[in-house]
Amino acid sequence: MKMLPHILIVEEDERTARGFISILQKKGFKTQHVRTEKEILNVLNTQYIAMVLLSMDRGDNQGAQLIRTILKQAPQTICIALTVQDRASDVIRILEAGAFDCFTRPIRDWPRFLGVCTQAVSIWERTQMREEQRSHMQNLQQHKSVEGLSAIKGNTPSVRSVMDMIRLIAPLKVSTLISGESGVGKELVARAIHDESPQKKSPFLAINCVAIQPDLFESELFGHEKGAFTGAYTKKAGLCAQAGKGTLFLDEIGDLPLRLQPKLLRLLEQKTFRPVGSTQTIPFQARVICATHVNMRTAVKEGRFRKDLYFRISAQEIFVPPLRDRKDDIKLLAYTFIEKYNRLCARNVQSISQEALRKLEKYSWEENNVRELEREIQRAVVLAKESQIIRPDMIFAQNLMEEKPEPKHWLDWEYTQAQKYNKKMFLSSYLHHKIACAQGNKSKAAQLSGLASPNFHRLLRQLETMEKEEDSE
Repeated sequence: MKMLPHILIVEEDERTARGFISILQKKGFKTQHVRTEKEILNVLNTQYIAMVLLSMDRGDNQGAQLIRTILKQAPQTICIALTVQDRASDVIRILEAGAFDCFTRPIRDWPRFLGVCTQAVSIWERTQMREEQRSHMQNLQQHKSVEGLSAIKGNTPSVRSVMDMIRLIAPLKVSTLISGESGVGKELVARAIHDESPQKKSPFLAINCVAIQPDLFESELFGHEKGAFTGAYTKKAGLCAQAGKGTLFLDEIGDLPLRLQPKLLRLLEQKTFRPVGSTQTIPFQARVICATHVNMRTAVKEGRFRKDLYFRISAQEIFVPPLRDRKDDIKLLAYTFIEKYNRLCARNVQSISQEALRKLEKYSWEENNVRELEREIQRAVVLAKESQIIRPDMIFAQNLMEEKPEPKHWLDWEYTQAQKYNKKMFLSSYLHHKIACAQGNKSKAAQLSGLASPNFHRLLRQLETMEKEEDSE
């Protein structure tokens, strides 16, 4: 889950606090101002805080103890202290308490201060990515009894179309690209393909291409020998070796740096890899499934993604629709998450009120999609305590976001816009379905559709143009 960098400013003087808020917000940080220790702990208990900017007016000993209290409650949060005096003994005491850095007020070197804040938030974000990935993998193991298509919840035509594609693709050991917005469930689709395939008893390994430092990409993917580089104290098997004959899932492939793409292309073309520091070539036997929120055709045309690699990873493509286009599934998803968090949180919620359900259905769901819905249901189940019904006031209870008006249905649009939208949806669904039925062979897909091959390819180009125009709007 991509979280906004959130800085908590602890300052008793309102004017000073406003100054820090103004400067930090101009740099793109989300800020919040509190004054007391009780307020600090309340915020840390309910929100994700990347960094605490802590004024030490309360005395260095008391301030150092507060730093320890903050880090005990939120170990991943980073503290930066602001002191009135620059005594070495005070700085040592503050840093020993766990502060990331210490500045004297008034701040004279603003570029250094802002650079340290950026560095601190960057460290926090990388930590969050690793924790999310680790937590997600643990959840997959914990709930692995829910496998294959049964893990995908939905009855709308768009979701049934995704399920049909999974059934077609799963038996075929071909590279597959899953596209869709953040939080729509792309990894669930990848897992379902694996679980429905002949390789379902082999490992399913997931890696987020954004979460790995570029310098460690080869080591993570291919492994390394002892002493291959500084810090390589032992031999390590990479994900390619660990996956065996199973599935390697590369998430956020569209954000893979351009300089790393040839290494992945070589793996897919040669079906072999070599650990860092080794001379031994090892066969690569796993199936590769990739996922992205990026429009890959646009990325290729803009030079952000290699065309040859795109064709290698997209022998088959599946588009997962956003939640706002499948709102009829919200009720089913809500009850699925209620059941899940009843079990995990020791609650006994039996239902969700019609008013609360309507509140969910009216929400715009422009970001994070099903992931955001799951988070809201989890919060509501926790807030329910002894109640057996989720009430409207429990939905978005801890969100600072305002509900946005629901987009108009296409029937309410002007004729030209509605016609263009439905033509694109038809072409996308029909053409990709025929290509899937033909196992990726576009000439055969043209025959199945009853069209001459040039006409079929013309429609594919027309669809590509429409998608590009949509991205540029």
